[in-house]
Amino acid sequence: MASSSTASSSAQLGLGLGLGLGAMGGLGLLLPADREHDPELEPCSPPKGVLRLRGAVQHYEWGSRGDASLVARLAGETEEGRPCAELWMGTHPAAPSSLASDDGGAVSLREWLARNPAALLGRVVTARWDGDLPFLFKVLSVAKPLSIQAHPDRELARALHALRPTTYRDANHKPEMAVAVTEFRALCGFVSVQ
Repeated sequence: MASSSTASSSAQLGLGLGLGLGAMGGLGLLLPADREHDPELEPCSPPKGVLRLRGAVQHYEWGSRGDASLVARLAGETEEGRPCAELWMGTHPAAPSSLASDDGGAVSLREWLARNPAALLGRVVTARWDGDLPFLFKVLSVAKPLSIQAHPDRELARALHALRPTTYRDANHKPEMAVAVTEFRALCGFVSVQ
């Protein structure tokens, strides 16, 4: 989706804001705002146009390298050096995204949301999630098999985070959805002993 169509689509659909993605900038995420649907929401001035979002790259050993990695291409890191396994777009403390500022610098997405929660999240989401994003969007470029992952439910996630916060870095459970944009094989669950 081109950035110009992103901006016009968001205006036509009444969606709040488009975010441009990484070095390619032409890919966009449209996130709905609830201003139009919540008459009690105080008016705010959303940013004009598209904000440039820079995701954080995770360099796990199982990731693809160079031009073979969609993550590397999106992030503008196509040198053959380190693997580019995951591109995180969100406010996770381990690898927060940033937004390009008018002066050529960058501000973390977490800081920007703290100053402008209703501009992107709306009142309901801001109140429920304390002004933070309720999800972490990831793009994966997998070259080798990943390790087995176990994701606790919400109650267990809170307990594990309270018990060992250096290992379990946040109290959120980790429901996942995968959408393959290239050929991808995944296994889910275990075959019974029988």
